[in-house]
Amino acid sequence: MVRVRLGKMWNIMRSLIVILVVVNVKVLGEESCQKDTKNSNEVEQCDGKDKVVKSNMKMIKIAENVLMPEIGYGTWKVVGDEPIYKVLEAALDAGYRLIDTAVVYSNHRSIAKALKTLLPAHNLNRKDIFITTKIPTVTSVNYPAIEPNLRDCKNGVKKMLAELEMDYIDLLLIHSPPGSEEERKEAWQCLEHFYQTGEAKAIGVSNYQIPHLEEISQFSTVSPHVNQILYNPLVADAQEGLVSYCKEHKIHMTAYTSLGNSSPNRLLNSFPLHNIAKKYNKSTAHILLRWATQQGFSVIPKSLD
Repeated sequence: MVRVRLGKMWNIMRSLIVILVVVNVKVLGEESCQKDTKNSNEVEQCDGKDKVVKSNMKMIKIAENVLMPEIGYGTWKVVGDEPIYKVLEAALDAGYRLIDTAVVYSNHRSIAKALKTLLPAHNLNRKDIFITTKIPTVTSVNYPAIEPNLRDCKNGVKKMLAELEMDYIDLLLIHSPPGSEEERKEAWQCLEHFYQTGEAKAIGVSNYQIPHLEEISQFSTVSPHVNQILYNPLVADAQEGLVSYCKEHKIHMTAYTSLGNSSPNRLLNSFPLHNIAKKYNKSTAHILLRWATQQGFSVIPKSLD
């Protein structure tokens, strides 16, 4: 198995076009029914003789009866019916089954419109795909405030479901921590409501730090299933404590900005990383994604192409 080893000296690691990631187990390493000891939630599809049943995507158990693909397609900055249709068509062709979106991305309706055509064209139905979306705080959105948001969470989530033209969301996240303890409590209890009704199959947070997660533990009936965080080799040291906390408390982590986002890109243009990629006959993007997934993260690379 290719195990990418990057010491702290390599901590110099944009978006990714769909064809850079061939979404199957071969990209991520050799096929195996053995769970990664660093990720107790990782699930392989195996038969009774411990042989791999061919599958295009490694799945991660994030909640009871909820399996999430290890690699998803991020749609940040992809706006409009035609661009969304184009990238989702390419993503489904490449094997993606997880689509990551958010209210602030302003593309819920375009995604719904595209999937009406694309799912039957790919012989897929709603249950074959996994939708992650996020509801924003009022203070985190531009003014005039983008709606729906946490000001009216229950009606907001109902509106999100209507925009996506879906009966349920696979993973519903709070996009960032609300400003006050009371607001954070109300927001989490709102998500718990939709988890109990089945309109959210799993619930979680994004950009939450340890104090926010500790706070939830004091009153919640359901712990966050996922924390979606900024994670790549440039910020790994700063996030070390949070990563350890989430692993200890069995909160799955999804990494965003895995490939960096500055221009020029310090990660994709890293000479040491180019050398590692050359050694394993992979792209630099593959190395970066493998670096995250071998630590137990799921990843959501994106593209504007």
